[in-house]
Amino acid sequence: MTREIDEVIIDVIRTGVEANKRESLDTNSIYDRLEIRGSKISDSYLRARLKIMVKRGIIKRQIERDGSHQYYHYKLPGGVRA
Repeated sequence: MTREIDEVIIDVIRTGVEANKRESLDTNSIYDRLEIRGSKISDSYLRARLKIMVKRGIIKRQIERDGSHQYYHYKLPGGVRA
């Protein structure tokens, strides 16, 4: 089950990056795109899966700071074609 969810997350990141012509997607964008696809995972579960995927080297995380706020952006290691 987690493998299918991971594959969906990777596909969401890939298609979102291609559609927005951006380098990465933030956590909220990923969650919104999953909701549109009909995935019924919680926000906390998504964050946990993203953290595990970063540790395993499946995706990369960038941290952006805006004043006192911190935002996580995720991208595929080899770019969009990965």
